[in-house]
Amino acid sequence: MVCAAASAWILSSCSGEKGEDGPSHDPDSYETINITPDKTTVLRNPLCGWVLYAGLGNDLSDFWKRYDSMESSVGPLFRTFAEAPFEELAAAALRPSGADVLSSSAYHVLRGAGAVYDVLSRAAAAASGDRGTLRAPETTQKLYGRDPVLTASRVERFQTCRFAHFAQYGLKLRSDRPASFAAAETGSFLHDVLEKTAKDIAAAGGFSIDRSTLIECIDTSARRHIDEYIETCLGGLASLSPRLRNLIDRLSKTVLEVLYGLVEEFSVSKFIPVGFEVPLEKDGRPISFDAGGETVRLSGKVDRIDMWEVDGKRYIRVVDYKSGSRNFSYADVENGVGIQLLLYLFAVAARDQSMRPAGVLYKPIGNRFVSLTPGMPPEAVADECRKARRCRGIVLDDDEVILAMEAVGEGEKEQFLPVSIEGGVVSRRSRSALVSPRQFAILKGHIARLMRETKAALSGGSITCNPMDRTCTYCDFHRLCRFDP
Repeated sequence: MVCAAASAWILSSCSGEKGEDGPSHDPDSYETINITPDKTTVLRNPLCGWVLYAGLGNDLSDFWKRYDSMESSVGPLFRTFAEAPFEELAAAALRPSGADVLSSSAYHVLRGAGAVYDVLSRAAAAASGDRGTLRAPETTQKLYGRDPVLTASRVERFQTCRFAHFAQYGLKLRSDRPASFAAAETGSFLHDVLEKTAKDIAAAGGFSIDRSTLIECIDTSARRHIDEYIETCLGGLASLSPRLRNLIDRLSKTVLEVLYGLVEEFSVSKFIPVGFEVPLEKDGRPISFDAGGETVRLSGKVDRIDMWEVDGKRYIRVVDYKSGSRNFSYADVENGVGIQLLLYLFAVAARDQSMRPAGVLYKPIGNRFVSLTPGMPPEAVADECRKARRCRGIVLDDDEVILAMEAVGEGEKEQFLPVSIEGGVVSRRSRSALVSPRQFAILKGHIARLMRETKAALSGGSITCNPMDRTCTYCDFHRLCRFDP
């Protein structure tokens, strides 16, 4: 193995006997040999080194003369640069998955070099992804403020990887991407038109007005706000490409489908929408959220808040629109991701003691895909489509509250909720979407603990590289942290 040293090259090659499986991989079978190459014939860049895996033993006669043909005769050559990559190669030997012959050799070289290459602690840190902490408190305060403002997205990012959070929210790094009308812009368009149209509906009397008047209000208002968005945010219809015009046309149809769906939903519900795109801030300032005795400043925006008031109690549910497939997962919540709706629910319910958590729902928008089999009867196809349109999430395990969310007539089935309702009776065959008041209290305690821990770790300057499974695959900062999962 060769890497750049001060005035020589370190070559560590396999000196053990070659067995049936090739050269020995025992680190103690490697020897470190200092040689000086002929730079005029072999080394084209004085900063470059070569990593060699070959069963050469101590036979270095005519090594540099045989260099050009070595790849074809003894196997591939691996290139590295100066000291840092060699240290990283040694760090790979410390991975939980184990070491290969190259990393094991590099680790052995550094371990035997003593003070000359005193980097094993750094190599171990690189292998584990430990980036330590920001030692100076003033640095943390400059990055996040004296009292960090938390959002659901920030907490989830911090839980998935603290170093990625540091890069995104501390250093405020952004990856270079071509300008396009991508997923974020699509969501912005949908939410903007839904929010403004819903306000117009509320001003006209809400979803309880005459159905034909309501449909007419939706058509007129939505079309106006779509045109305003195109003119204000996209530079006008004339400036759009044919592809973008087609996309806006499809999104416009999706918005109308969502609004028509609201008409159907609230026609069978006692819950009424009390806010669309509701900011958690009060007078433009983050609210104070009681996270189990620790006050946390919280910011965010709720897609939709519904309420049902009965006997002096106000039951609250929060709804989030999702164009993709998103399911509620207790495993995600336990790991600190997928907590947005629960956090918003508890933050909204904390405003008034009369408010009770009633549920959190992901409402699918756009076309849904269903699995069908050949020969399936039309009734079964319709039932699969119905299930695909239902919301995902959890609701309070209370028949009165559930039936207030959706009244189901005799011989009919639920159309919107993630629980089974047949003929006005709530089925208990599957309880995965039903949550008791006590379980809601447990979830609130868990969310409060996550908020406390996140605030404490942020204030303490933690930037440890601790990614969750599969987080690195699509991370914009993977090349920055160079963590090897």
